[in-house]
Amino acid sequence: YHDVARYEQYRLWNTFRDRDSMSHGELGAILVGTLGVLEREPQLARAVTEAVRLHNAYALPEELPADVRIVTQTVRDADKLDIMRVIDAHLSRPGPYSPTVVLSRPDDPSLFSEKVIQACLDHRAASYDDLASVNDFRLLLGTWIYGLNYKASRRLLARQGRCRRLVEALPADGPYREARAQLLAELARLEAEDAV
Repeated sequence: YHDVARYEQYRLWNTFRDRDSMSHGELGAILVGTLGVLEREPQLARAVTEAVRLHNAYALPEELPADVRIVTQTVRDADKLDIMRVIDAHLSRPGPYSPTVVLSRPDDPSLFSEKVIQACLDHRAASYDDLASVNDFRLLLGTWIYGLNYKASRRLLARQGRCRRLVEALPADGPYREARAQLLAELARLEAEDAV
């Protein structure tokens, strides 16, 4: 249910960018209620509806009931891994890239965001709002290594190899050098843990 609003978002605003329309999480929670998809599951309805609402939030509120937090964190991790699958498949082929997929960011190696790079160096997930280019998008996806909630999610991230491909596609020198090296070292650590 977490992306139930994506079709409606695109139909109404012709974009998947929440910033240019409305939060697809908020819209999804409205649709889940309006469509009554959880009427037969009243015990799950609150946790699932809140997970839909919050799955795309930059950060979760501190005060969340335990059941809502667990469901939301699980959905957020799965969503990140799925987004990485889609973007890796798209960016692994030669450009030009679909503006819808790369959030209308240019594939210009001279453009970069200090904020995205700094988020990585600070070991935290970067924000979509700070993206300046396709390379920033690659780096942002790499920073999700710091935003995954569960060891199993981090293990899958390392095992699937998508994050590594995205990070390796960043320039090895210039402004991305240190952030790229840091993420590759973190991925190598996770891969070694997974091999044990």
